[in-house]
Amino acid sequence: MQFCAVTAALVIGSVAERGRVIPAMVFIFFWATLVYCPVACWAWNVNGWGFQYGVLDYAGGGPVEIGSGVSALAYSWVLGRRNEKMMLNFRPHNISLITIGTVFLWFGWLGFNGGSAFGANLRAVMACWNSCLTAMFAAMTWCLLDFRLAKKWSLVGWCSGTISGLVAATPASGIITPWASIALGVVTGVVCNYSTKFKFVVGIDDALDVFAEHGVGGIVGLIFNAFFAADYIIGLDGVNTGVTGGFLNGNFRLLYVQIAYIVACCSYMFVVSAIIAKGIDMIPGLHLRASEEAELLGMDDDQHGEFAYDYVEVCELYCGFLITPANHEIRFAVTTLRGHQQTTIKSRTAYISSPHMVSWHTKTLRRARMPPRRHLSPRRCTRRAQPHLSSWVSHQRKGAEDDDLVWGVAGCHCSTVTWADSISLLVFLFSISRWNSDQI
Repeated sequence: MQFCAVTAALVIGSVAERGRVIPAMVFIFFWATLVYCPVACWAWNVNGWGFQYGVLDYAGGGPVEIGSGVSALAYSWVLGRRNEKMMLNFRPHNISLITIGTVFLWFGWLGFNGGSAFGANLRAVMACWNSCLTAMFAAMTWCLLDFRLAKKWSLVGWCSGTISGLVAATPASGIITPWASIALGVVTGVVCNYSTKFKFVVGIDDALDVFAEHGVGGIVGLIFNAFFAADYIIGLDGVNTGVTGGFLNGNFRLLYVQIAYIVACCSYMFVVSAIIAKGIDMIPGLHLRASEEAELLGMDDDQHGEFAYDYVEVCELYCGFLITPANHEIRFAVTTLRGHQQTTIKSRTAYISSPHMVSWHTKTLRRARMPPRRHLSPRRCTRRAQPHLSSWVSHQRKGAEDDDLVWGVAGCHCSTVTWADSISLLVFLFSISRWNSDQI
């Protein structure tokens, strides 16, 4: 049941930013009954056809890894693509949490793979060691491939490579040798990295790349079993001493056995998962996808009424700014547009700690051709450099002194955000800060 719960959690990653909670829970109930349990029986039950056919799947390459990846792909297909406007300027949510989560996963995966030996024996030790080797080399390979394009050493790339390596080690860690695990890590890092482009080819929005990392990683691990399975590794638990190895042990039959198992898992899980998802989606009140308004509002607010952080991205959708020069306060509100009606989603307040807070953007500001300092006023400077902002307002704050003017701007649409918009926003902030410094 623990393996089933982990697999279900991976499948739900495909609903990110557009899926409703209750229909997803209903889907998981039927999915676990009709998809996961039969495939787990194939490989691990003594009466399963995979077990009797001689399939080597150590800790769940079929039911867990292929199951999560292919089922997530099917669910994403039925759910549909995310709103394209919500995917502009898309980047990782929190790299610190990604790294911490990867470390926790790695530690837990040792129990996942090591525990599949069903005892504190040498096979469990070998499984843990192979898992670490595969994860390390997959992480290094992924980082190198990302460096080839971005010329940066990506921590997110390291985490992605680590996860893909652990995935590939799941069906193979207790079956293949350590040197084969190193080769598995390198191959998995390359194949899974390039597989992240598959969703663009087929047009399915797999939000968390579950298929690319888990589905493809599980397939690679099972294929490696066909070539590099070693009978003396399998027999380290003292129980499976009569199992024949793979291609290198002269068991050529295992190659087509593993491929048949992979094809059966992929086809069955994709078709049945898609049928279950589509059937639930057709039931009134159980539509899988949230409304367009809910997508713009965000699933945190729409489905849970909670937020992870008291933080709003400046200019991610529509941006409204209210700036008080006297106390260096910046108040901004993220808004959305429905027809001609502008609706505020949420607002937050931030503070400028210094008038020179944006001074590190000096080169960018010079390219914007700012007027000399003696001519800096918020209205003149920003109107000259900010043609994309649609409206200006200035009013006196309630109870404020004459000098405490509040300047506001609104109307920066996410579908037209350009470098010019970013430069103009920096010019605006810079001019307000410098103007306040002159006033002081």
